[in-house]
Amino acid sequence: MNNHKHRAFTLIELLTVIAIIGILAAIALPTISHVRETAKKAKCISNLRQIGVALQAFASDHKNQIMGRQYKAEFKSDGVSATYTHWYRRLGREGYVSKGNQYGDSDIFFCPSIFPTRLHDIDVTTYEVMNGRYGMRMWCPEGDDDTYNKAKDGDALLPLSAIETPSDFFLVADSFRNLAGTEPAQGYCIGQGDDQWRVGLHHGNRAHAVFADGHVAAKDREYFETLHSRQRNAHSGVVNKAFKVWPE
Repeated sequence: MNNHKHRAFTLIELLTVIAIIGILAAIALPTISHVRETAKKAKCISNLRQIGVALQAFASDHKNQIMGRQYKAEFKSDGVSATYTHWYRRLGREGYVSKGNQYGDSDIFFCPSIFPTRLHDIDVTTYEVMNGRYGMRMWCPEGDDDTYNKAKDGDALLPLSAIETPSDFFLVADSFRNLAGTEPAQGYCIGQGDDQWRVGLHHGNRAHAVFADGHVAAKDREYFETLHSRQRNAHSGVVNKAFKVWPE
C-alpha cells in the first residue's frame, strides 16, 4: 500500500509563486506595449507614405500643383450638398486612394496611435468630411494671406517647383483638433490662426510627417514650432503660418 501523501503548498510557497508571476508580468508588459506601439508607428508611417504618393500623383495630373486643403464643392455626395470638399475626400473621390465606405473614409487617414483610434467615423457635413487624423500644412501664395491653400474661385495653388527644399517642407502630418472631445475632430489642416488646429504629437512626443520629396520622418515639438521662422523666406511665393502643437 502506498502511504505517500501529497503535501499541499504552504502559504509562503504560494506567495513566492505569485510574486514570481508578478515580476514576470512586470517585465513582459512594457515589452508587449512597446511592440504594439512600434507596430502603430509603422502603420502611421505607411499611411503617410501612401498619402504622399497620392499627393504626388495628383500633382502629376494637375500641372505639378500641390493639392489644396479644401475645394469649393461642385458636386453633391451622400445626399448632402457640400460647401467645400476636403483634400482627403478628393483623393478618394478621384481614385488616388481607396475610398473606404465613403470617399475619403480609407483607414490610411487615421493614425492608429490615437485613442480611441476613431473617435468618430468620417462625418459627411455641409463642409464635407470631418474627423481626419492627418492634417495638411497650411500655406498661401505670398501677398494673399487670407486664402491659405484653400482652392476656390480660381485661387492659385502652389506648384512643387516653388519648394526649394522639398526634403524639409512637410505636406501632411499627424494632427489634432477637438480639444474638448465634444465635436467632430476637424484635424484636416495644420496652422490656422485658431489655436485648436495643431500638429499632434502622437508618437513619443513626436509627430510623423510626409515631406514634399515623399519621405516620412518623425519630428519633435521644436521642429514644428520653429519651422515658421526658419522657412518664411525659404520657398518662392510661400508665406508660412505658425504651426501650433498639441499637447501643449
